[in-house]
Amino acid sequence: LFPRKEFFQELRRIADDEKDALRYEALAHLIRKGDAEALERGLSALEAGKADALAASHLVNAVQGLDDRSVLSRLRGILLKTTDDAIRIELIRALAAMKDENAASIFRKLEKDANPAVAKAASVALGQVGGLAPDEELIRKAASAEDFPARLAAAEKLLALDRPEGFAAIRALKETTV
Repeated sequence: LFPRKEFFQELRRIADDEKDALRYEALAHLIRKGDAEALERGLSALEAGKADALAASHLVNAVQGLDDRSVLSRLRGILLKTTDDAIRIELIRALAAMKDENAASIFRKLEKDANPAVAKAASVALGQVGGLAPDEELIRKAASAEDFPARLAAAEKLLALDRPEGFAAIRALKETTV
């Protein structure tokens, strides 16, 4: 449709139009092509909470695709600031995929989040950054806690980390409830 130069000019025009529904999709495309100005504008939009969950997902995935470690601290800041669970999950997944070891403390905190989807994403992410193994306390709790919900929660965290101890704990729980 457009020669390459005109195509990018049109994308920039769309990205500049605050009323255009495709604004953030255009920014995401420009980010994927390595446009530094678009990257800055996309991160700024995420920091300001201007993008809805779908638009934020496109922006976060575009930033993740760059694998630019210089943006990690900004992504962590956005994760700490946003209250939208869908955006938090996208950011958790992106930081884990980018192997941001500095996000581990945030993931540990989010493992206790009220939203089970956020907690599970954080637990899985914790296992991805730096190859962190679940601590022995979690394995012990899954095997021997007297409180059934605590054992189940520990077993589910182990399963989220793809640990065989999680399957063993679920089997043991099933045997004790039958």
